[in-house]
Amino acid sequence: MLGGKSETTYVDRGQEYDVYLRGDENSFNNIADLSQIYLRTINGDLITLDSVAHIDEVASAIRLSHYNKQKSITVKANLVEGATLGDALDFLDQKAIELLPSDISVNYSGESKDFKENQSSIAIVFALALLVAYLVLAAQFESFINRWW
Repeated sequence: MLGGKSETTYVDRGQEYDVYLRGDENSFNNIADLSQIYLRTINGDLITLDSVAHIDEVASAIRLSHYNKQKSITVKANLVEGATLGDALDFLDQKAIELLPSDISVNYSGESKDFKENQSSIAIVFALALLVAYLVLAAQFESFINRWW
């Protein structure tokens, strides 16, 4: 957790070794232990590190991903038994609207992306099928406005 500072060199049989000054590694295992570090002021007084610095422990990503030149995260999940992909995507969309700021966008990939793209296509295909059925019936009964049912 602590680095060291090269203070001097040690020469043994013609080999030169750097001598580093640093604290005992076992003494500083967590953030609370940092309050034991003393700093010397300009006046020569000793003060603790926590009197001049505030240290917060935060979670951080090991790797920062980007998508379309924007920072991104990837969330992977499996559906619980009995859940449908449509219901899960609707739930995620609702939570994204509720919890995320407006400048954050959500993009889907894989099966989720295919489902969203095909969902709108299915509505168009269904509408076209109704139109074709209407045209076939109109041609068969030779009328677009008279009822045939």
